[in-house]
Amino acid sequence: MMVGHYKKKIIFCNSLPTSRVFADKLNLNYFENKNYIIEFWDLSKLYLSENNINKFFKGNPKNKFISNNYITINSKEDFLSLVKKNKSSIFFYLTRFVKIIDDDWIIELFNKNEIKYFFQHFDSNPFFIYPKKFTRFIKSCLKYLDQRYKNKICKPLGIFTSGKIGYNQVKIIYPQSKPIMIESIKTKWNNFNNIVDNKYMVFVDEAVIEPPDVTLINHAPSSDVKNYYFRMAKFFDFLEDIFKIEVIIAVSLKYNYRDSNLFGKRKIYINQTFDLINYSELVIGHSSLALQQAAVSKKKLLLVSDSSFTDIKKFDMTLISDFFKKKHISNLSRDKNIIFSNIESNNNENRAIKKYLKLNKEDPTFNEAFINIINSIV
Repeated sequence: MMVGHYKKKIIFCNSLPTSRVFADKLNLNYFENKNYIIEFWDLSKLYLSENNINKFFKGNPKNKFISNNYITINSKEDFLSLVKKNKSSIFFYLTRFVKIIDDDWIIELFNKNEIKYFFQHFDSNPFFIYPKKFTRFIKSCLKYLDQRYKNKICKPLGIFTSGKIGYNQVKIIYPQSKPIMIESIKTKWNNFNNIVDNKYMVFVDEAVIEPPDVTLINHAPSSDVKNYYFRMAKFFDFLEDIFKIEVIIAVSLKYNYRDSNLFGKRKIYINQTFDLINYSELVIGHSSLALQQAAVSKKKLLLVSDSSFTDIKKFDMTLISDFFKKKHISNLSRDKNIIFSNIESNNNENRAIKKYLKLNKEDPTFNEAFINIINSIV
């Protein structure tokens, strides 16, 4: 409990570039309104060049998260000094669940200074995408055993996650830590805004033209971007002809679309995807995590593929396909029966929600859960 005018400090740390899209999901203002001091430490310069960081936000520089309590860490020495000065603070290290960068020194520093720290596993995915393929099954098992070994040094007080998959993954990789179950921050659960007056279908864009993660992991989703947009626009024409309502485009802040011609001059709505999905007649998309909102909002869904998609994009599509237990159809398809059949096939919303997004009906929001735990240890 907080006594008198004493304020507890929460420090969020990220070793990778932080987007406004992700930061908004953390809802940092919530903690400030609860009388906590919030700082956000950006460690990305310790791992990436300034040029690569700028490239990450090239599609839309406004997507870079900046706030009044935002601190850029320029060296390991600066980080070491700041950690020692903030030993009594609560740390939330956003980068680590599976080990993807050389950040053991950060964990060792936390342990040495007896820092109270937490991890997140907001983005739980299935262990075995192709369980019928024995080789991939074995590789997946070895992968998680490897991660369990690599994370032996980690001693977080808890790991925030969602759904049965998230719970199981935390228990397997971090048997010494506590899974803290929350409703997923990747979707919106209430307080929706009805933005469009008329009926519509919504396409959930994925910034195929210039996705930020190309810079970090060479994740080029399409081998033919120009014709991808042409094929999608023609597919939208076909859907509009069938259903007699318009297709609108929901885009995030990842890319600043200055040319609506890419989508056949359709209306583009920025950073309103969850609200648009909630009031739509049909949701259309490829593999965006935002499509999971269709399960929460119980909306009809059409998963679409394109001939230019690369192998890594196709892998992303298997994840969303597994989420909904639903197949993709080609954007070249003009068979109404195939489209109707795909749309009407069950999205398995309740199964998907419990498995990935919200294990228990009473699971709180991330902010509520974090505040309750912090109050119990202060």
